[in-house]
Amino acid sequence: MPDLLPVARIVGFFGLHGELKLDPTPAGEPLFAVGATFQVRVNDGTESVVEVASLRRHQRRYLVSFVDYQDRTSVESLLGATLYAERKRLEANLEPDELLDVELIGMQLVDRQGTLLGPVVAVEHYPASPMLVVGAERRLVPFVKAFIDEVNRHTRTLHVDLPIGLLGDDTAESE
Repeated sequence: MPDLLPVARIVGFFGLHGELKLDPTPAGEPLFAVGATFQVRVNDGTESVVEVASLRRHQRRYLVSFVDYQDRTSVESLLGATLYAERKRLEANLEPDELLDVELIGMQLVDRQGTLLGPVVAVEHYPASPMLVVGAERRLVPFVKAFIDEVNRHTRTLHVDLPIGLLGDDTAESE
């Protein structure tokens, strides 16, 4: 699936009429509307295209049904599947200073002293903020303005000012 990025995961059933619980990514959320199409990859590796037949909000998720999947039996194969969209569709909804998760992965974290703290290996989304997963140790750094001084797309670096101890180091300043 070249140039396709994940935009949602199907996380459960809702009712008996073919609705599914959909957990969208923050960048993918604006793409969902009746009539929108997505590439779907099911856990067994099969791929197909689905079209949104109905969509509504329910708590922090969407409830969705797809054309040609109108009852619980027909949607069983989709449980746990991931939906994908073309990168250009995602980029069309971004503000100039926004980044896709895929752009952050591989960037190097550098502190104010110029010390390399490690590469971003993943981005996880939590209610409070996205979290950068850093290095093989998978240390978490909140991706918030309070900690991020500069994002340099050209040099692929994130310049950060982190509180002592955030990355698990015990180099607290002695008084």
